Amino acid sequence: MGKYYTLLMVDPDVPFPTYGTDARPLQHWLIINMMDGNITSGHTVNGYRGPRPPNQSPHYYFYLLYEQQSLMDNNTPFKYNGSCSATCLFDVSAFRTENNLTLVGLNWMVSANDAYVNNSYVQSGSRTPKDVCQWTPGYADPCPTSTAAILLSKTVLCILIMSLAAAVINI
Repeated sequence: MGKYYTLLMVDPDVPFPTYGTDARPLQHWLIINMMDGNITSGHTVNGYRGPRPPNQSPHYYFYLLYEQQSLMDNNTPFKYNGSCSATCLFDVSAFRTENNLTLVGLNWMVSANDAYVNNSYVQSGSRTPKDVCQWTPGYADPCPTSTAAILLSKTVLCILIMSLAAAVINI
């Protein structure tokens, strides 16, 4: 029988303390019970939500890979979230400790607000172009969009997943 793993992506740089803090970051992705690190074999608790920094400050995103001691109940992760949603104020420390998880891989990236992020906020209907872009140098209405930014975002995600997979293979 193989080993089980958990993959967690968090953003501790959220500028809104009701969504995330250094101690209890915003969760962007959570997959548990991955057999031998195979991401497709795991249970997706929260699907991937790519970086969308709401302001001009850089945001650090951390990908944490944990080895599990046993299978985890699919509902277990929900008790570590704050009150705003299934992703806010995730208590990484309690989640790790109470589930006997061992950190075996770590990767991170820095992301900044760009045309793709601005466009995604506007397209989702959660913010207006003026709200999103008013602090952007060279602001234009509607928000500028960039196909290159979308491709770069997907390329960075693929590179991060491949590096985590390499870490699992080398364990």
